[in-house]
Amino acid sequence: MGDKARFRLFADLIAERFPERDRHIADVASGKGQLQAELRQRGYVNVVSWDRRHRNAKNRRGYVYGRFD
Repeated sequence: MGDKARFRLFADLIAERFPERDRHIADVASGKGQLQAELRQRGYVNVVSWDRRHRNAKNRRGYVYGRFD
């Protein structure tokens, strides 16, 4: 559903507006983690995906899932 390029385009926008790669980014309602993957490809290492629908999600390689209090 939706434009498949949306994650790449949004990651490009984030990289343009926030070029510092050490920023902490929370991907809320992350779905399958495509935005996190795009941001990691651009050098962002502090990216966390958060989606309450995946409470028992297993960590996939390179992905971080967490809950915020």
